Amino acid sequence: QYKKKAPSGTYFMDSASAMFNAVVSSSPEQYYDASGKPIYKDSASVEKGWDLAAQAASKKLTQGLAQFEDQWQAALRKSTVATVVCPAWMAGQISTYAGDANKGKWDITSAPGGTSANWGGSFLAVPKSGKNVDEAAKLVKWLTAPEQQAAVFKAIGVFPSNQGAYELPDVKNATLPYFNNAPIGQIYADGAKSIPEAVLGPKDGVIKDSISTQINNMEQRGTSPDKAWDAAVRTIDKAIG
Repeated sequence: QYKKKAPSGTYFMDSASAMFNAVVSSSPEQYYDASGKPIYKDSASVEKGWDLAAQAASKKLTQGLAQFEDQWQAALRKSTVATVVCPAWMAGQISTYAGDANKGKWDITSAPGGTSANWGGSFLAVPKSGKNVDEAAKLVKWLTAPEQQAAVFKAIGVFPSNQGAYELPDVKNATLPYFNNAPIGQIYADGAKSIPEAVLGPKDGVIKDSISTQINNMEQRGTSPDKAWDAAVRTIDKAIG
C-alpha cells in the first residue's frame, strides 16, 4: 500500500534486520532454550523474523541501512524512510538526526499486533571486592527507585525499568513534542508490562549479528534467502562451537 503512493526514492522502513530483531525480541523463545541449548535453527520467532525480513528485502520495502551509521542518519534527515523500529531510547536518535526541520512529522505508536519487545538496556552492579560495598548498593537502590528513574526519563527520555515509576505523573503523562506529542509514557508503559520473559544465552549477540549481516546481504546484494541463511548458519555454528 505504501509503495503504490510513495514518493520516488523513499522506502517503507530503514532496515529489515531491525525488524527481524524486533520480531525475535518480542518472543519468549529466541536463540536459546531454558536449558541453555542453542535453538536458533528451530526457533519459531527466528523463522518468522527471517521470513518477514526476506519478504521485505525482496520487495524492496527497505533502504537496507545499518542503523546508527552515517547513511542511516542521512536517511532520517532526508526523510527517505517512513518507519523505524523504535525502542524507547531510539526516539532521541531519531529526533537528533532527523533534525528540527522534521519536528512534528514523526509519530510513535505500538507495534503491530500489540507485541512488545526488550531491545537491550543497562545494568548497575556492585563488585563484592569493592571498598564500600554497602554504600554502593544503597546508591544503586536509590538510582533505580521509581522517583529517580522518573526524573531521568523527564530529563533525557530514558524509559524506567522499574515498573513502580509508570504511574508517576512524569512518566504516565509524558509526551514528546518532536513526535507530534505522542503519549510515550502510556505507550511504553503499556508495552513494558507485556514484554515476555526470555532466555538469553552467552552467544546471543554473535547469533543476532551473524543473521543481521546476512539480512543486509539480501537487501544490498540480492543474496537469495536460502544462501543467506546457510551463510549465517555456518558463521554461527563456527562461533558457538
